[in-house]
Amino acid sequence: MNSILERMHQAVHSHDVEAEARADAEFHAVLAIASHNLMPSHFYSSVITLLREHIVNNTYEASYIPLDANDLALMRLEQHTAIFRAIRARRAGAAFRAMHAHIAFVGEQFSQG
Repeated sequence: MNSILERMHQAVHSHDVEAEARADAEFHAVLAIASHNLMPSHFYSSVITLLREHIVNNTYEASYIPLDANDLALMRLEQHTAIFRAIRARRAGAAFRAMHAHIAFVGEQFSQG
């Protein structure tokens, strides 16, 4: 996951929306697999193509939101980093809260956009 976040970091800082979207989708795929929870893993594998397309589309759409698209990308990167750090530290509650905050943030961007 660290290498995925590094690619996401590079993409965000070089304003490469396509690379950011690919890294974002990969992050969520690896997260589902790494959960070792059969339900998310099976769910994700059954909808991987649709979910990947959804993440890519959302990332592109976010790049056109009137607010500074780069600020939004930096916030998403920070959220992904918080999720990763909580998982790496084996802090399930913190990981849950970080993921919940990320999902709420992404949802909010599109309800206003």
